[in-house]
Amino acid sequence: MCTRKQIELIVSVSCFDSVYSNDDIFQYDIVWLYLINAPPTYKFPSSGRAYRSITSLTIFPMTISSLESLYTLIDNLEVVKKLECSNIRLHDKPGYLNIHDDILGRVSQSKISKTIETFEYYGSEGSSIKHSTISTLISSLVKIQSIIIVIPNSDIHNEGVTQPIVNNNRITHLDLDIMINQESTLDFLSSISKLNIRSLAINTSLLLNHQRNFHKYPIFQNLESLVLRNTTDPSLSKDGESIYIRLFTTKLLTSPEVFKSIHSLELLFFNISEYMDCFNDRFVNVTSMKFMNITVKQCIGFIGLNLPNLRSLLINYLQIPEDEPLSSLIQQIQSNVILECLEIEQTSNNQKYQKIPIIIDILTHNHTLRKLNLPFGTNLNVIQPDQLLQLEDILKFNKQIQCIPFIERPIVILLIKYDCKYK
Repeated sequence: MCTRKQIELIVSVSCFDSVYSNDDIFQYDIVWLYLINAPPTYKFPSSGRAYRSITSLTIFPMTISSLESLYTLIDNLEVVKKLECSNIRLHDKPGYLNIHDDILGRVSQSKISKTIETFEYYGSEGSSIKHSTISTLISSLVKIQSIIIVIPNSDIHNEGVTQPIVNNNRITHLDLDIMINQESTLDFLSSISKLNIRSLAINTSLLLNHQRNFHKYPIFQNLESLVLRNTTDPSLSKDGESIYIRLFTTKLLTSPEVFKSIHSLELLFFNISEYMDCFNDRFVNVTSMKFMNITVKQCIGFIGLNLPNLRSLLINYLQIPEDEPLSSLIQQIQSNVILECLEIEQTSNNQKYQKIPIIIDILTHNHTLRKLNLPFGTNLNVIQPDQLLQLEDILKFNKQIQCIPFIERPIVILLIKYDCKYK
């Protein structure tokens, strides 16, 4: 636990207040260090007490004068458990292509490679990274539990030699958001297959140019959570790569070996209508699903499948076309007796609908939901007194509902009265 002095210092460091010189900052026992929008002239001292106390370090975004300046920081850190780097650029070489290899390579060789448990790296667009850089990094981080590497619109290159990742039973979460060169996909999947991963998030481009039985790779066999991000435009139905992606994704989703232990599935940027046939008995263990973009009609069809153990459904963006009335979806939710949590974060027309009457319509009939989160507006000027009375009656007698996110004070007061969370 941090002292008050330490917490105040963290805030000051994140703001780069001129009260502290570079050396002064590192003479304190800092536990969490946030470097936000550091100027290119910022220099890290070669010594200081903070290097022996920082356990969590976040850098974003940051333009540095030279890599040597960043290396001073990396080389002197001793006990960091969480390291997050985002959008680091060179001041004099903004388009330097090897920056990811250089930074990740330095982390692999540093003292904190023996202490890092969580590593997140968000690189700038348009550059490249080597296959061996990632495999060496994962092998070197001996205590790593979760690793995320996101480099948009970039390529991973195989130097012609497959370098297996050393088996590491501690790593449970791997997230790779990188455009993979087709010729290196198979080698890359083969190397990460040696890890005992429980949670995996990958781009569908990783599924290109694979062996026939790629879905039997060890990396897919013991998963509890799987996130698939579609990296092609779903609207390009005749595009060759899109067709292959659909074929490979279908093979993965219909594999009994893959879904024997998966409880959580996220399908991001997919046309769900193309995969409805995949959602069958193999999904008996799936309790949580998330869709990035889905229409009202698709959502009705999915909920109507009544997957036996699906308890939580999260929709990031719900499209409400003119010919697909929201009322049809409301009716589907009213009669559903399986879902316990339904969250819709955004819709194509949030302001057209009022949240209160929709909540009432659903919860008057549905007594299974524990959490119901809808993005629609709440105009306090049009709320009718009888609507508040209806909501109060629901809260009195519906003992299942535990959370209905609201920010409007009259409704929040009502929710608190009946021990229902409002956020």
